[in-house]
Amino acid sequence: MLLYENGNAMKESKQHASKGGENREEQFTVVLEPEMQKFVTRMNIRPEDFEIIQKLSAFPNVLIIELAHNLFNMSHERSGWELQQCIAHANVEYHREIYQLLYEFFVRYDWVTCYSLVRILEERSGTPNIYKWEREGRGKK
Repeated sequence: MLLYENGNAMKESKQHASKGGENREEQFTVVLEPEMQKFVTRMNIRPEDFEIIQKLSAFPNVLIIELAHNLFNMSHERSGWELQQCIAHANVEYHREIYQLLYEFFVRYDWVTCYSLVRILEERSGTPNIYKWEREGRGKK
């Protein structure tokens, strides 16, 4: 059962987990958001790839904008090579992690699907504030 609070999808997984019946898809709350549900359906995203989307959604959207906004629409089919170069030359660990997740998604789908995913991640509200995120140590270099 989904509960909506302030436009964010929430799950009622505690009851399922306590009964030992947790569904793998219930771990990935970001795919329950309306825009993401449309994306998953339209692009035929497989449930085994929800984890990549969930991990990417944990980053502040300003980082997604900074690192990937022009990547797919400028490079198209060369996006995979561009991502490999970004991974190899990233000086910041969380930049490398974002690029690696995007590359993994790119390999499974294509540049158009990655482009669409990045646009949705950029527009999400309720993503972590970059300053708070860094202060809490998640943005370690």
